Amino acid sequence: HDDSHLLFFGGSRSGRTTALRTIVSQAILRFTPADLHLYVVDYGNGALLPLAGDPHTGAVVTPQDAERLPRLLGRLGAELSRRQSVLAQAAVGRIAEQRRQASPRGALAYAVVAIRGWERLGASMTPDEMLAIRDQVMRLLREGPAVGIRVVITADRSVPSDKIASFIDTQYALPMRDVNDYRAAGIMVRDLAPEMPPGRVLFGPTGAEGQ
Repeated sequence: HDDSHLLFFGGSRSGRTTALRTIVSQAILRFTPADLHLYVVDYGNGALLPLAGDPHTGAVVTPQDAERLPRLLGRLGAELSRRQSVLAQAAVGRIAEQRRQASPRGALAYAVVAIRGWERLGASMTPDEMLAIRDQVMRLLREGPAVGIRVVITADRSVPSDKIASFIDTQYALPMRDVNDYRAAGIMVRDLAPEMPPGRVLFGPTGAEGQ
């Protein structure tokens, strides 16, 4: 419960959406709607839209209703502030401590914010609009873990150079077509296997391989 945020990045058809759906599905299966709230921003082809009907889900935002995105992030920012006040009043530093002390009705729920297609989201907005969105997301990244808010993002190969990437501790590189894209992501090319089977990811500066 004290893990940080997750970033999956890679080339086209590399499995980013499958990874995101797997993570979200596991969270839904593990927690009740009272213990987990899910918020989805899907700037892909609508693969996450079915989550709108799940009782855990508070909102699903797509490019077709993009005006809802600033409102959703504003709500999440207000919720983050509320949670910080709850932790301060309980004299605890993290959500796990608050949940241990509180009654079942008073325990804070975990929250997962799933953002699919960070690069498409950026391309759909003006620079000023994206600046505001990035600032709101970066606050969730900086302050969210302590109060139980986790962000899971999928993006293309350009995201390692984005400011948000520096606030995400756990990053997984999915297959990319150009070997130099791995170098840009901080993975040494000499550590790459000649062929990466489907379903594998690389993580860390040494390019450790995972399934």
